[in-house]
Amino acid sequence: MSSSRAALLALVLSSASADDCSSWSFNAAAYANTMTLTALVEVDCVEQTAGVLMAEIDGDIHALEDEPSEVPFGDYAGTYQYAAMVYNDDSGAAITYFFCADSGEIYSATSVTATVDDDEDANVFTANGSPGSATSPIIISFFNAGQGGSCAPTAAPTNSPAPTDAPTGAPTGAPTGAPSAAPTGTPSAIPSELPTLEPTPSPTSEPTTAPTGAPTTAPTTAPTTAPTTAPTTAPTAAPTSAPTVAPTAAPTAAPTAAPSTARPIPAPTSRHDEDECADSTSWHYKKKSKNNCESYVSKKSKNCKKKDDFKVKAEAACPLTCGTCELPAPAPTPFPTDGECFDSASWYWKKSKYDCEYIAKKSKRCKSKYADEHDVSSSDACPVACGECEAACADSTSWYWKKSKCDCEYVAKKSKRCKSKYTDESDVPSAGACPVACGTC
Repeated sequence: MSSSRAALLALVLSSASADDCSSWSFNAAAYANTMTLTALVEVDCVEQTAGVLMAEIDGDIHALEDEPSEVPFGDYAGTYQYAAMVYNDDSGAAITYFFCADSGEIYSATSVTATVDDDEDANVFTANGSPGSATSPIIISFFNAGQGGSCAPTAAPTNSPAPTDAPTGAPTGAPTGAPSAAPTGTPSAIPSELPTLEPTPSPTSEPTTAPTGAPTTAPTTAPTTAPTTAPTTAPTAAPTSAPTVAPTAAPTAAPTAAPSTARPIPAPTSRHDEDECADSTSWHYKKKSKNNCESYVSKKSKNCKKKDDFKVKAEAACPLTCGTCELPAPAPTPFPTDGECFDSASWYWKKSKYDCEYIAKKSKRCKSKYADEHDVSSSDACPVACGECEAACADSTSWYWKKSKCDCEYVAKKSKRCKSKYTDESDVPSAGACPVACGTC
């Protein structure tokens, strides 16, 4: 705690038991003005988290506060501070502070030493004043008689050091002859020569020369020179930087940055392999393990549309239960392969009317910007229209429309039979299969 950041009001007190703090009270409405005091209370250098702080002016009570609040931010985060309202009529009146501990013991002032690094003096009432704040509170220190009036250690160690009942706020210049009755609140900056018998609450700033007998509650900053005898009780807070060797139990929350392939494969496999079709054992609905494929999804068919926390539908995670095994995906219209050259019957740019026949009307439409939603360009999908065919121009001997007699010779008899609606069962158009007959060589 930095004394330069806070105002310090030191009160050297003696214990008094003549009064009973349960009878403390006053009439705030009797006074015209107020002063807001933000203070941290210490008794014998120990911060108080409960008790009643009282302010007295001319022998009368002018403030009572019995509920300190924990500060969540700033240099004093985690400390408990009293926000007390002091009431009086006129500014300039001297204030005396009293404190009633939870034990019922009352501390009253015998002498006052003010060291207040604040624009306003907490010893004197100032109308509408506000000495202290959450980030720089007034520190009111009470001391029992004979305990002195300072929380700071002596400039030099005593000739015959002895352990204190509680550790000092700062280390002494030399170690005491015997260990203190209680350990320090935080580990020392440098580890001892030998490891402690039990792990410390927090790891040391540097690893010890030998591992502790049991794992520490938090990981050390660096690995020990020798392995520990037992693993840590919990996994690390963050995953490793590299991907895992095996797939995760559930899909990722977001898709990958790029697709796995540049364009669709010519013929997708079935939705689920017969040998691999099985319900997931980790999928569940609304974070309840009982809402799984077997116990929840199987009850109603509409449950196959439910999604888990990763937006995975039950019909995908529970294919056996939902009956989605071996559902083949529709085969795409084949693109030209080696030795074949024909325009796709299903490709289009932006709208279905902008197909290969639309591309064939202007050669500039064969540029790369004319691509479908899968980034398949017009020149790849419409090689005949774009003049990209390099194979020998010949009519297919196996192609036919509806019936085997409606082959390329049948198409050649009428030019209208070269339109896109004349396709075989694989959606290969007549113009692609019969370039000689349709005059598209």
